[in-house]
Amino acid sequence: MGIIIIFLLLQNTNLRNQSNRQELRLSRQQAWMDSLSRSDISSLMSDVLQKIEAELDTQPERKLSEDAIARIVVLSYSFKPYLKVEGDSTPDHLVSPDRGHLLLMLSRLKIDTGSLQKILFSTSFENADLRNADFSSADLRWAKLSGADLRDANLSGANLYEADLRSANLWGAKLNHAILNGAYLTRADLRWTEMNEADLQRADLFGADMSSAQMRKVNFQNANLQWTEFNHTFLQEANFEG
Repeated sequence: MGIIIIFLLLQNTNLRNQSNRQELRLSRQQAWMDSLSRSDISSLMSDVLQKIEAELDTQPERKLSEDAIARIVVLSYSFKPYLKVEGDSTPDHLVSPDRGHLLLMLSRLKIDTGSLQKILFSTSFENADLRNADFSSADLRWAKLSGADLRDANLSGANLYEADLRSANLWGAKLNHAILNGAYLTRADLRWTEMNEADLQRADLFGADMSSAQMRKVNFQNANLQWTEFNHTFLQEANFEG
């Protein structure tokens, strides 16, 4: 009887392992198929960015035409987030490296402030893969970054006024002196971030996790802090008025 039980347990373990391997193979196959279908879109992005650079070179004030802005918006929405397989791990969330690359390129083109605001207000960068990205002192007002992966990104001094960062992963990101006035950070992962002297007035931090974050002299005036996690968070001289 004992031998039969051991045999059944081993058989059950073997079936689970086979199932896990099958899921991983399917994930890899899906990622490969997605990369093939995205090859034309990547070529289109290169073409659009070249045309934008050419247009900016003819404009001393670095303004973009409405047609150019419309092309950027359409391009971003054509990038569909997918499950990105890395190593032997099974992905558990959707990401869009193309949207991340597009936003990085746009932030470095020195576009006129008015044109950039129109782009960020109309374009989706949801689920963008922006790990380790450098956006220090960048103008990202009204950026749509819900679900974005911003782990270890540098956003020190960045202007994220009323940006949509719902469910974004900002684990370990640097946000010192960042402007997050009115930003939407519902259920965002802000663990181990550096947010010293950041402006979080009116920010919606419902369900956000700020465990082990450095938040000295942060301004939380009139912010929504319902169900926000502050375990082991440094909050010296923080302003919680309202």
